[in-house]
Amino acid sequence: MNGDETYCRFHQGCLHGFSKTFDRDHRLINVCLYTNGTPSGYVWQCCTGGGYLVGQLNKAGQLTGRDISFIYPDLDTGITGTYCSGRLICGHISAIISAILKDDMFELKFQQISSKLIKCEPGSATLICEYPLLPDPYESKLVFVSPSKIPGLGEGLFVRGCVPANTMLAFYNGTVISSKDLNRDENWENDAYKILSLVSPDEEGFERIIDIPACWRETSQYVATLAHKVNHSFTPNAKYTLFYHPR
Repeated sequence: MNGDETYCRFHQGCLHGFSKTFDRDHRLINVCLYTNGTPSGYVWQCCTGGGYLVGQLNKAGQLTGRDISFIYPDLDTGITGTYCSGRLICGHISAIISAILKDDMFELKFQQISSKLIKCEPGSATLICEYPLLPDPYESKLVFVSPSKIPGLGEGLFVRGCVPANTMLAFYNGTVISSKDLNRDENWENDAYKILSLVSPDEEGFERIIDIPACWRETSQYVATLAHKVNHSFTPNAKYTLFYHPR
């Protein structure tokens, strides 16, 4: 047992009807319907960091199909398209246009707002992503890059307006290497963009390191994510946390 708890009605000894599942820390994991013990119909899956995956489950109870959507924490912006077991294959930026209450759950309708194709393109040891100049739609709403107010520090990241505390603002993506392959540079500035990944260690038990190599540090070279433009502070007003992103 993993400590998850599902609250649902039973019919003839099987889960049947509306359900909510929580993890051992009492955080909501998903909301869906069960039919004779099998997840079915529309589902909301809560993703690490505050996003959601929504759509119709297939016969195997998986989020696989051509009309699945990831929703950013603003509950407005999405990426709608083809997913396989919750993993993005390809999609487009979308926006929620309606929510219909059905079987105690809101089913959402999305409208495509961009023709640009978005795919899952995780970083590797040598490649940051396939489309480095394709900006993130959620980031674009909340933050922008501009010359830092601190002389000599280059560019910085700025919020477009007032936001509530604990708002997810930007994402940190980069090349990914194992800590066993990490070579410290005598020039500390060359290591300034290296951060410890919050994802679990690799198969050999080594921590993963995310880096923004020099060839992708300028906005003319890379804008797919922007958190690397946040300047360090000994009195910080922001923090890093793990976030599931379909791209």
